Amino acid sequence: MAIEDTLLLQRWAAAHDAEAFRELYSRPITLPRTCDLAAILLDPSGSPRPECRSIGEARYGDGKKESFSGRTDREGRLEVEGLPALPMTLWIEVEDKTAAWESGPIDGSTGKPIDLGKVVLGPSRAGDG
Repeated sequence: MAIEDTLLLQRWAAAHDAEAFRELYSRPITLPRTCDLAAILLDPSGSPRPECRSIGEARYGDGKKESFSGRTDREGRLEVEGLPALPMTLWIEVEDKTAAWESGPIDGSTGKPIDLGKVVLGPSRAGDG
């Protein structure tokens, strides 16, 4: 934490209930576990989709969804950071909606990076996702 932030918090505590502030401020913060995702997006002929904007969704067993987007590099590699680390299925579609892919079950609960390897995109189902 920056010195300026610390001083600002100290001034606030002095003007308010300092004891309650110290109790709250001293509690540990537990951040949810996340996992990163990597894939090389290929078109149906097996050629990489370079510098292609992609959108996607991680779908979880409890019905929740986490949207993500990214851009592939020159080799078609897509990287996504910070997805909730839970079992999921993934749906990825290129922005022009010409191609998409849906995974089977993926266990992201370990929090370790998920490397999908080469993902061959198929025809997009407009409106799906």
